[in-house]
Amino acid sequence: MRPIAIVTGASHGIGAATARLFAAEGYDVCINYLSDAAAASRVVDDCKAAGARAVAVQGDMGKIEDIQALFSACDDALGRVTCLVNNAGIIGSACRIEDLQPATLERTFRVNVFGVMYCIQEAAKRMSTRRGGKGGAIVNMSSLAAYLGSPNEYVHYAASKGAVESISIGAGKELAPEGIRVNAIRVGTTNTRIHTQGGNPERPARIAAVTPMGRIAEPEDIARATLWLASPGSGFVTGTLITVSGGSDAPIASPRPGSWPGSWRSLQIPLGIARYRIGAARRGATPTGASNCNSASAGRAFSLHRPSASSGQYERESGAAQEYGGAST
Repeated sequence: MRPIAIVTGASHGIGAATARLFAAEGYDVCINYLSDAAAASRVVDDCKAAGARAVAVQGDMGKIEDIQALFSACDDALGRVTCLVNNAGIIGSACRIEDLQPATLERTFRVNVFGVMYCIQEAAKRMSTRRGGKGGAIVNMSSLAAYLGSPNEYVHYAASKGAVESISIGAGKELAPEGIRVNAIRVGTTNTRIHTQGGNPERPARIAAVTPMGRIAEPEDIARATLWLASPGSGFVTGTLITVSGGSDAPIASPRPGSWPGSWRSLQIPLGIARYRIGAARRGATPTGASNCNSASAGRAFSLHRPSASSGQYERESGAAQEYGGAST
């Protein structure tokens, strides 16, 4: 019997690439979408061409009743889900914290956090060996923004993805005894339409210039990592975060646009004094800037920055620009 996957937000971008890859690798696929029925239908056709059974189900992943209906539709059309890919999510418009609208904040958390939790609930009811299921795998999409914070652009989005990571770690531990593995992928900037939708169309080129591998991700890069986390090859992996970003996981600073004339300044990162003491002991001296620090939380600062290949200016990787489809399609 073929395993059955539900992929939320699968009409475009990472979700569509994931659905197609899963179908090619032997899964039957339930494709969730919000509003683009034509695009979802094309993904279904591609999955069927690969030999899979496939169905598209409309639903808003910010609404619990739509989530429950999605899982029921999968039960009826394909059978009990064995893999859930929580891919649907929204990013909202780029803005500073003081300009963030309450409706944007509420909607971001409703889709990105509440929706993920509700989907895990429904999947666990069907997968859990404690409830008569046969186990399964859940893969949640997080973002580098959860680690980097995405200042001056998407702090609200970064916060929602931080919550996704906490959910993934906790659920991975809680559900492991019941045969369910839960993991998350920290996705780097990916080549999807979400940048234009979020009013930030120049971002992909800007981030590619400072990515160690010289490009941003393609949706297929993320899909392949998702497939591995769903497969028996990762059978001893749960409650884990993996980063797929081409090496872009270090803070790279930029000021708030228009705030500092001339060249961009570097980001100041505090280092714990304990680290300095270790270095000083090895050298037999006290490092400059450490003598006046009185606690383990204090420390000298150092600069992390990298010049853009295109402009010579300094760029920041906030990690918040990948598209998940779903509520944004």
